[in-house]
Amino acid sequence: MPPIAITFAESALGDLEAIKDWYAEQKAPHVGKRLVAEIFERVEALAEPPDMGRIVPEFQQPFLREFIFPPFRIVYRHDRDRVRDTVNFHDPRMQTGIIRPPVTELTAYNTDQVVVQVVPGTLLLFPAWLPHSVDRNRSDRERISLSFNLMFSHYAERMAKLLWEGGIRRSGSG
Repeated sequence: MPPIAITFAESALGDLEAIKDWYAEQKAPHVGKRLVAEIFERVEALAEPPDMGRIVPEFQQPFLREFIFPPFRIVYRHDRDRVRDTVNFHDPRMQTGIIRPPVTELTAYNTDQVVVQVVPGTLLLFPAWLPHSVDRNRSDRERISLSFNLMFSHYAERMAKLLWEGGIRRSGSG
């Protein structure tokens, strides 16, 4: 099996910087730099035997693993067939598909959709009227997506009356 690519979450990189900063505040910056370098070395060593760590006991999921690097516990996710999920936003203007020259190469100027790659934990906020879709889940794990509409407090008073408030007016009635 070829070595796998190791990626660090932005939050993990921020935590490592915080460790270095803490040791610098303790007047031992060399200790923080050495510790963070050792953590990087240990994590990057996972590229060869990625299942080296044990399964995280409280979750019992084979893809969620950990190793202890005193005084730290390093938890990592090993995705065997990493498939990034995407959300496809489609052009809401119906007329864009009526007169369209033949497309030989997709560019930002001739496409009718924007594809956004998302990772677990991503929150996308977009207008409810914007047509969108997701591709089929090609991984062997269940994908859970949450969807909701957000209404700001006092929206009706500030922006527009809700359609269902005040009854329905019929034509011809005064």
